[in-house]
Amino acid sequence: MYKLTVHNILLSMNQCTTNKIHSKDCYPIRKKVLRPHQTVNQVTFEQDDHAHSFHLGAFDKFNLIGVTSIIYDGTDTFRLRGMAILQEYQRQGLGKLLLKKAIDLTPNNALLWCNARTHALEFYKSFGFEEVGSSFEVEHIGPHIRMQLEL
Repeated sequence: MYKLTVHNILLSMNQCTTNKIHSKDCYPIRKKVLRPHQTVNQVTFEQDDHAHSFHLGAFDKFNLIGVTSIIYDGTDTFRLRGMAILQEYQRQGLGKLLLKKAIDLTPNNALLWCNARTHALEFYKSFGFEEVGSSFEVEHIGPHIRMQLEL
């Protein structure tokens, strides 16, 4: 059953937006949602600040409520990392909003890949990502599988 909340109403009224943000703006949400066992300094990614990397934030008016990063990983290759939505806003379409924007902003003819948590495989498949290889365990986080999308 769909639970009607203020957050659902904001989404349905298109009051949630996505914009580019600085990498450091991602850290608190990355830590809280994805890596609560680590310090804020440990949730930085190599290449976070590379000239071709970019970061997106989902906003409820002026409040940052979700993030994702597209990290430059070599010629025509980008890695989707750190997609995280604050718990009270999850399962309301913000991940789709962020991923659609990330795909739109990633250069054409690029390869976009990620290490997806296994419970999120169908989400990524709905955007055309394909599984590559077999699942593997990320310590303190859980099972993952590599997925990729040719743009």
